[in-house]
Amino acid sequence: VGVALITARREEPDTSHTFQFLSCSDRRGVEAKERVLLDSQRFTSEAQVIRQHGVLRKGESTKFVVESALPQGLTASSRKVCDRAHVVVGLQTSDDRRFVRYVWSVPPDKTRWLVHGKGGGYERWYGLNRYVLDWGEGRPIFERDPKSGLNVERWFSEAGWTYTWFANGALGLRRKERGWSFGRAASSALFCEDSRLPGFLNTRVASLAVRRLGGKAQLPEGIVRALPLPESLEGIDPRFTEVAVDLKRAVVEQEITDATFRPADIFDPLLVLRAQALLLVVEGELERQVLECLKMSEGERRSLD
Repeated sequence: VGVALITARREEPDTSHTFQFLSCSDRRGVEAKERVLLDSQRFTSEAQVIRQHGVLRKGESTKFVVESALPQGLTASSRKVCDRAHVVVGLQTSDDRRFVRYVWSVPPDKTRWLVHGKGGGYERWYGLNRYVLDWGEGRPIFERDPKSGLNVERWFSEAGWTYTWFANGALGLRRKERGWSFGRAASSALFCEDSRLPGFLNTRVASLAVRRLGGKAQLPEGIVRALPLPESLEGIDPRFTEVAVDLKRAVVEQEITDATFRPADIFDPLLVLRAQALLLVVEGELERQVLECLKMSEGERRSLD
């Protein structure tokens, strides 16, 4: 059972009406959950007291369920991703088999073929640059198609971040270089000036919020725009975001299937392994900074784990 609500009367509750809510999601196994529920003293001390009138907001009575699973540092904040960034859907070719190719299947021609961001699974910081868009032959056709959304062309010249819609409910931003295009229905792009924001969105807390607020297998732009943010990102060092991108780029450039593959500059395998290990350290430090930024309690950290 995920959530069970029992109501006695169908009427608007008085401001004094309350109920207790306790999440056992951080306890593994039926027996561990049962012990918490049967311990009346522990239940009283750990359960949240919810005012029934407070969860009725524009007819929506599920807000407390979402908030109970997120750190208070997020639920108490009024800021959202849409306040700090542009989340944009990409170009609709209407015929990917005609206009999109794998990067290794066409001759290199940057005037005709643009590196094209699509889906491809969960990936952070950099990578999945396997496709190119036939911009030279396709652009006149896209101009005549009102469904193509050609107005996103202005974002092609901007550096930003793309993410995959279908990634097992996890949000993974990866760097989009200037001059690269991106598609829609399987991916979207995010543009912001503050590199601390993608640093936050690439942590476990952001993916937890995505799953709680989205409730779907895919992550369309509306869900990402509505993600809550801490009131301040001052505790996140933007240099760690840039270092993470640089380290991941160094690894990805050794993959023969990526558009950034550089055969004339192949690393020693040991150096690639060191870059991957150092990236884990950088990601761990970013996670720590986000936990501190949100002032997460021990209970919230256990629930996140």
